Amino acid sequence: MPETFTWTPQKAYSVERTPNVAVVKLGDGYEQRQVKGINPLMDKYSLTFRGVSGACRSNPAKDAEAFLKARGGG
Repeated sequence: MPETFTWTPQKAYSVERTPNVAVVKLGDGYEQRQVKGINPLMDKYSLTFRGVSGACRSNPAKDAEAFLKARGGG
């Protein structure tokens, strides 16, 4: 059974979506755009966790950071 991220974020969060698009400049100011890959939108989520310090001084913050780093994030 895979390990589970047990920390619960607060309800308020924000999402930033950035398209991954290749742009080729053509003559007379025209350009051609084409999405890159099968998932062209990159999503970046900003979450806040109560009781988890961003400075990673508390044990819950260190544990959450270690969990994410072990899986290629953080």
